[in-house]
Amino acid sequence: MQALHKLEQSQILTFNQQQKEISLLTDKLEQLTNKVEELSSSKLDQLTNKVEELGSSQVVSSFQENTKQCLTTLHNDWKLCLDKVQQNIIADTKKLYSTQQYVIKTTLFNNYRYNIVQLKKHPEVLSEIGADWLKQEEEKMLGQWYAERTGNTIDFRNPQTYNEKIQWCKIYDRDDLKWLCEDKYKVRAWVEAKIGSKYLTNILGVWDSWDDIPFDDLPNSFVIKCTQGCGNNIVVKDKHELNIEEAKKQFELKITEGLKINSKVLIEEYLENSEDDLYDYKFWCFNGKVEYISFYTGRNDTLKRCFYDREWTPQDFALNYIEAPASVLKPNNLDVMIEIAEKLAKDFIHVRVDLYHLNDGQIKFGEMTFTPANGIGKWYPPETDAQLGKLFILPPTPEIICCDYLEEGNI
Repeated sequence: MQALHKLEQSQILTFNQQQKEISLLTDKLEQLTNKVEELSSSKLDQLTNKVEELGSSQVVSSFQENTKQCLTTLHNDWKLCLDKVQQNIIADTKKLYSTQQYVIKTTLFNNYRYNIVQLKKHPEVLSEIGADWLKQEEEKMLGQWYAERTGNTIDFRNPQTYNEKIQWCKIYDRDDLKWLCEDKYKVRAWVEAKIGSKYLTNILGVWDSWDDIPFDDLPNSFVIKCTQGCGNNIVVKDKHELNIEEAKKQFELKITEGLKINSKVLIEEYLENSEDDLYDYKFWCFNGKVEYISFYTGRNDTLKRCFYDREWTPQDFALNYIEAPASVLKPNNLDVMIEIAEKLAKDFIHVRVDLYHLNDGQIKFGEMTFTPANGIGKWYPPETDAQLGKLFILPPTPEIICCDYLEEGNI
């Protein structure tokens, strides 16, 4: 902790404010836990008697065990999150301050929301605590986070813009299939069943932790990915130039910040078109139909990108950048790529399907993204946010939140 004493007074005050925010969220978690404990002590006997009258004591026993597991998960998951934040403080104070807003506003929010979702896995608890209370809590937390990041508020009863509807889907449009498709390793079997194995990249291995990776056995070039989350890929052109310890530190920090604490490490083959570049086509699908395509190139140099419609007409809007768009030739098998994207998008309100197009004409699956830019991206011009929102057709807001897509240890 000696590094803290070397910081300027303003930084120390900021650190103290962080601790206050952590304390406030910890109090919220304790209140949530107390509600479950109160239910367990005051209502469980009543529920037990009712179910036993129906001759289903096994169901009661299962409920009792699930309640205990839920409480254990609430405490352990929260403690692990705080421990990870503290480790970052000790290991690299400067890194903490450069990411402090992300750690506090995103990691702790995700953790609190995870605990709420755990309760949704128990209909008995949900019915006693009250679905309305849970719905209000999750909307409040997500709404506060969104306002802090964008300066805008959300009416969850009537979301209008693209970004607002992405936030709505985080609460009300979750299921097991979405969760599977967000995992870069687990989604492979589903993609193979949909479009065939020839569109999958070759994988070199999957490991539980970074320390398990046998770097000596890997080829000279490869790509390291976290099976959950985004923005943490490491492209390795020459492994002899890779600083393994520094890469590990950055990789694990991203996992901690995103609360992907049980994510695995996936290593895939290295793909390129030419000069270390890879042509990345992102198909923006709404209600199963490709409406727009964003093209990315220059991953190791100056990033170039442009939006096109499905006829490959350049569009005059952009996401998170203002520079002049790149001029790119239409791929000769665009119709095949659109067909693939729409097959994968068929079951979803909205998803972005990423495909790679190699020089020999091969098409390779990249990933599926349900929350592009986390729903807080800056659209240029700003009215694009509302225009895209019109393509985003949502079902009626459910009266009751009921999600069971999270399994123990998946987050």
